[in-house]
Amino acid sequence: MSTANTGDDGIAAEALGEARKALETHEEQLSLLEPVSPEETAMVRQELGPEASPMAVLQEARLRRAGRQKGARNKRSDDFRRWILSFGPHPAIGLMKFANSSPEALMENSKRVVRRLTKKGEIVEFVEMISYAEAMNLIIRAKDVLMPYLESKRPTAMDVSLVGVSDLIIAGMTHSEREVESLLEADFIEIEDEEAGE
Repeated sequence: MSTANTGDDGIAAEALGEARKALETHEEQLSLLEPVSPEETAMVRQELGPEASPMAVLQEARLRRAGRQKGARNKRSDDFRRWILSFGPHPAIGLMKFANSSPEALMENSKRVVRRLTKKGEIVEFVEMISYAEAMNLIIRAKDVLMPYLESKRPTAMDVSLVGVSDLIIAGMTHSEREVESLLEADFIEIEDEEAGE
């Protein structure tokens, strides 16, 4: 089942991604304007040596702080994550609860009263809800979204059994010793090839 973002969810996810990138770029650019700390200056001076000019040390120190070190966490992203989570539980918790719901419960929760106007001008009310198949599809979709986060690092199971392999004959594995002996002692009839006879 595809997990591609479509519709309003896709637009929202794309906008959120662009906002996050803009924040990260903004943070990196602002860090260039901050004064270089004495510790950073001392570390660069030690590596460049005593002959390096003060300007060379300053430029090198600023170059090193131009971006986050590989693997370092972005403070703004962490702050943004904490701010978003302050509005409610982690989305994965809601997704897990949804994935473990019964289809009947989802059907019941989806009930709503709908009012329609007929061609005669009368207002008709009826109860509308999702079908059992639609509820099951929603549950499967929720499980499909969660699956990579739960099983991404586990090894893939491989079936290496030889059950049902008829062309391979191994004494003690695919066939018993007696079966192998009877196969070797059997008289095979030569089958005429129809194409060769023509």
